[in-house]
Amino acid sequence: MAANSQWPKWWQWPNVLALDASLVGVGWLIALAQANGVQIGIAPAVVLGLSIWLVYIADRWLDVRKLPLAQLPTVRHQFIKRWAMPFFVLWLIILITDLFLAIRSLDRIQILSGLIVVFLALIHTVLSQIQTRLSIPKEARISLIYMAGVGTFLSNEPALWPGILVPLGLFGLLCFINCSMIAAKEIEFDATMGRQSIANSSGLQIFQFQIIALFVLFVGLFLPESLIETDGPVAGAAIGLTIIGIQEYNIKPELFRVLADAILLVPWLFLFNVHA
Repeated sequence: MAANSQWPKWWQWPNVLALDASLVGVGWLIALAQANGVQIGIAPAVVLGLSIWLVYIADRWLDVRKLPLAQLPTVRHQFIKRWAMPFFVLWLIILITDLFLAIRSLDRIQILSGLIVVFLALIHTVLSQIQTRLSIPKEARISLIYMAGVGTFLSNEPALWPGILVPLGLFGLLCFINCSMIAAKEIEFDATMGRQSIANSSGLQIFQFQIIALFVLFVGLFLPESLIETDGPVAGAAIGLTIIGIQEYNIKPELFRVLADAILLVPWLFLFNVHA
């Protein structure tokens, strides 16, 4: 059932504007880089953040294009429906800015890797809009895009590979858990929007994804000493997702999504602590 059209509450704005999604990618990029003694410049971080924002906004804009405002089940979809044209103009401006920064600031390897991420993002967008039994679950697609996006800006550091694959894979798994738990909580919303997810296709419950989160916690705590700076973010995110999973019956879907996404911002707490 669609929610009544409403204005976002103060705590919903980062999620409604997809700012939290961008900050998640940038935060984990910096955390993984610093754990391996690599400094990420401002331009690559901005390019990654803008690219993630473009994917999220395009996805939502396409979701709402065929449904009237009254039938949209979430505040984030209602908001972009109301402001569809301004968002479209802003999206074009951000796209041009993103391309300009990428061409001016990224090296050849990063640009080529970035094209792969663009291709994955296009596949995700197309599959999100069509119904097919062969479709890769959206949770897996989003996780892959995040992993590939972060990995792109580390691709020009040969010394990091293959050691970076473990923490990068754990980050991707955390993204998968995050998306899966949200989809399980918003299963009625996805049905209204006509979107496929692991939750509505397999019937998996939130507590089953908590088990995966605990596995991530266990692995994260035993990362090699050289990756010790990623122990905290990995463990913190896994614990946070487990806690809100336990409390999910007491949390409304919109708040649950905000909390689940906010938990993946945990690397910023460690980054601020390092520079304090």
